[in-house]
Amino acid sequence: MVRWYRQAALTAALVVALVVASSSALAAGASSLRVDDSAAPGAHAAARLTDGDPATVWIEGAEGPGVGESFWIDLPRSRVERVTLFPGHGASPRTFKRWSRLERVTVTLYTAGERGRMGAVATVEHTFADRFEAQDVLVGGVLVGDELTGGRLEVTIRSVYPGEGEADTAVGELAVHLSEFRATAEAFQLDARSGYGEAHLVDGDPATPWVSARGAPTRFELRATDYGVAALVFTGPRDAKLAKSCARPREVVVKVGDVVTQATLKDTAAPQRVALPVTGGYSGAAMGPIEVRIESTWPGAQTPNVVLGDVEVRATHLFVEPLTEVSEGG
Repeated sequence: MVRWYRQAALTAALVVALVVASSSALAAGASSLRVDDSAAPGAHAAARLTDGDPATVWIEGAEGPGVGESFWIDLPRSRVERVTLFPGHGASPRTFKRWSRLERVTVTLYTAGERGRMGAVATVEHTFADRFEAQDVLVGGVLVGDELTGGRLEVTIRSVYPGEGEADTAVGELAVHLSEFRATAEAFQLDARSGYGEAHLVDGDPATPWVSARGAPTRFELRATDYGVAALVFTGPRDAKLAKSCARPREVVVKVGDVVTQATLKDTAAPQRVALPVTGGYSGAAMGPIEVRIESTWPGAQTPNVVLGDVEVRATHLFVEPLTEVSEGG
């Protein structure tokens, strides 16, 4: 079980450029955004597609249901596996039916070509079920970007399920899931040093375990410099006798920047993945030192010292340049 929460607003470095576009070329200006008269300016802005809350929505501002309207998100150099969209208003099932919902969309992936111009590298057509739930569009690991530039993912509305009270189309959430790989990482003790040394946490070999110091708070820090981190994978020691004699992690807290993830691990030596929340619209947007706290343990038969075989840092990309803030045109 994994629980996510935020301690503060996202820093600018974790926010991607998210723009609402017209149905013409990518260089065209943005379409208008519908804002209820009773709401504050920007209440239905494109940035709400990536705030983690399907009840805060983007509503296209074109005449009618917005067929042909699109929105896009800029991505780092990476491989795109799938896109998750909440295809309507996520406030409640009743509100979902009130507004028009996505039925068919075109997902187009772009990468920068000569003079920075975006060129399409893949297109996926998808039809959503008319259900009050997030739904996936499979892409299949398409590469966007090169060594110096990123790419872009665009979603274009082709048809909608008509709303019972409003013609405009609402979209609750967008999350782009990128392919993962093992990042090069270093480990540092935040408290008393253990006998085995922190380097064993990230050496990729469960046969060389890390054991915490007796009586010390069980905390350590991982650093995967310049990588966008998507998940951690905890593996127990290969030595079954050692695993049973020492305590094993049960409840862990992972903190990266202002994002905190709580997870409960099973009492097994098999690899267990703890995913970080998708922030800024795509997986792996987290960057910076990774603090791990072991809050509770499965008790050991002989000692309360905690043992771990390996902690793998899973990343989706290397940061090439600072990301831009959310913006929209008029």
